[in-house]
Amino acid sequence: TNYPDIGHQREITFFVENHSHALRYGRLEIPRKPRQEVKSFSASDLHEGHVRYIHTDTSTWAPHDRIVLTATTDSADNLTGIHINIHIRHPQSPGSSLHRNEPLSVTENEVAQIKNSHLQAANVRARTEYRHGIDFNSLKIVYKFDIQPQYGAILLGGPSGSAVDTFTQMDVDSGRVWYVHDKSESRQDEIQLTIQIINSTGFLLHSLKEVFRVIITPVNDQPVRLVGPSVIRLTVPRGLTVRLTKDKLEAIDDDTPPSDILFSILDGFDDNIRLVNSSEKSNVLTTFTQGD
Repeated sequence: TNYPDIGHQREITFFVENHSHALRYGRLEIPRKPRQEVKSFSASDLHEGHVRYIHTDTSTWAPHDRIVLTATTDSADNLTGIHINIHIRHPQSPGSSLHRNEPLSVTENEVAQIKNSHLQAANVRARTEYRHGIDFNSLKIVYKFDIQPQYGAILLGGPSGSAVDTFTQMDVDSGRVWYVHDKSESRQDEIQLTIQIINSTGFLLHSLKEVFRVIITPVNDQPVRLVGPSVIRLTVPRGLTVRLTKDKLEAIDDDTPPSDILFSILDGFDDNIRLVNSSEKSNVLTTFTQGD
């Protein structure tokens, strides 16, 4: 800060110390020197909010960085070893502790590759390494199944690889992990996982639970089936209404939800009989869904 000193103020200057564990993953900038790393700044820069830390090393997942400063002024001893700790927050998938836990999309009866855009736990590994004082990227990330997928399998090595119940982040990064669907009329699947962070001797340092989801895109390979007779008879008392319900008219398609099964009225009604929506009886229907 600035201190009053007999009619004038003495300016304090902060110098960035050379420190092996400081500013490893970013740099300091001030507006008057854009995109340049600064090694010193004034107390005025600090008070006016001009000093910024810019995270630059996106190749690592370090969760922390540090700034070490020396404060100097003309009329006082230097103050050394001022430490500022910086927490680096890496993005995470919503509802997950992982940097990436995004659903995999696969077409029914097909295979799909699980990429590191779907599963990426390097942020968890980096936090573990920092906590234990271990060099970054020295620990292994293992995905172990607690519950296998119900409508498919995980293959290691490619679309024709072997079914497994565990794989590593390195397997994912190298494109060796695939999901194969089992041809069932399923719309989604999931794998309940334990993510383990282990060292070179296999010792477990950290673990956490996650659910990896699979979205299955159906193939309309079966026609819509009508349940019951194709001719429906309704008795309507004069001047009244009768509700058309599922027990009178039902169509089923294993690949299509009821809300997407559409009925179109082609012919058969005159001015005295019409279909309407129960909530808007003034609107005559020309189409409706099984969901309706």
